Amino acid sequence: LNAIKRELAKADFGGYRIRTARVLRASVSGTLFDVKISGTGRPARSGEDAERHRSHRHDGAHAHSDACEHSHTPIRSKGAERCGARSHADHAHRSWSEIERMIKNSGLSAFVKRKSLEAFGRLAEVEGRIHGKKSGEVRFHEVGATDSLVDIIGTFAAVEALEPDEIVCGPVALGNGTVRCAHGELPVPAPATIELMRGIPVRPTDRNGELTTPTGALLISSLASSFGPLPASTIEKIGYGAGHRDDPGFPNVLRMILGKRSAPGAGSADSVVEMTADVDDSPPETLGFLHERLAAAGALDVLLRPVTMKKGRPGVEISVLCPEGATGDVAAALFAETTTFGVRFCRKERITLSRRFVRVATRFGTVRVKVGELGGRAVSVSPEFEDCRALAAKRKVPLRQVHAAALAAACREIRAPWMETAGGSREGRL
Repeated sequence: LNAIKRELAKADFGGYRIRTARVLRASVSGTLFDVKISGTGRPARSGEDAERHRSHRHDGAHAHSDACEHSHTPIRSKGAERCGARSHADHAHRSWSEIERMIKNSGLSAFVKRKSLEAFGRLAEVEGRIHGKKSGEVRFHEVGATDSLVDIIGTFAAVEALEPDEIVCGPVALGNGTVRCAHGELPVPAPATIELMRGIPVRPTDRNGELTTPTGALLISSLASSFGPLPASTIEKIGYGAGHRDDPGFPNVLRMILGKRSAPGAGSADSVVEMTADVDDSPPETLGFLHERLAAAGALDVLLRPVTMKKGRPGVEISVLCPEGATGDVAAALFAETTTFGVRFCRKERITLSRRFVRVATRFGTVRVKVGELGGRAVSVSPEFEDCRALAAKRKVPLRQVHAAALAAACREIRAPWMETAGGSREGRL
């Protein structure tokens, strides 16, 4: 907490105070983090909470414990679970330009400043697409208030203090139903939430309510380098962050686990479940849709192989890799979307590269790039296809040009040893 306070003191967000308290949420003890705006006489609620509270809707519990309980840093269970309201005067609606100027003119550390600018810039792009505005014209209703700035930027300060090498997050539960905010009644997940979660595995849930807010999605997508089960590691510390809302039987907490990877330098070892099913009478369109269902169920990878089945019939073998905890949902998706009567499965050990994402600037726009590392050294770089495709369509240029530009930009930024050629030039592995 002191590290967070020291870092936040380097920026002028207005008058506020921070406090923490130990509370119980459905019999689970956690730390409640509060931001009090000076002059209000009561703890602040995030902009998201204040907007939702004005609708007087309380549709369900809100927590990030399921969303990212395996994350290795303190991404706090964010505000939609909070039930208090603030006066409208306490809720500032700052534009992206204002926030950008505020962060750039601050004395925040290079890491916190860079992560904060990236996060708010990406949110401005998302909100601009949703509302048909330029990013510089976007005004943040839910995250423009002082307490939300403290929440988000304070999270990056906490991450810097913990110095994690990587952050792993479990598949994210988004919630169901509708929610009221500054723009009226919206479906859950909210438009900004679902946009920010592009390329991130989500899992279904039957709980009503907003389980992941736009702020939560912004933090998860900005910090997590990979998604899946808890990696093979030695657990060192465990922490629980608590939300304001307390629903019996559903702990409104976010669990964080800090640990050391097993076998550092030799790749990351863990186990997965391989599930397979053979079909010879499912339409190709069904199999294409199956990919989406399996990803939502928690699949890490899906492969379709042509096989010859009984009576010489051509068929398809569906092979799915998934975490142990997702086998039930994956099996349910296979039974629902195919004609198979049975699913085989076995547990397998694997070694994977540590992964992280960087954002690189190209002449076409910003592209996320996945970096694979072995022993702390980059050994593989892969631009995200969806980002390249979107820019290619927007700029009306061939996809391969955007991909090549992103790869070249990543090579310049990462400067990995294997990118060095004998002549001193740099090139990516294609």
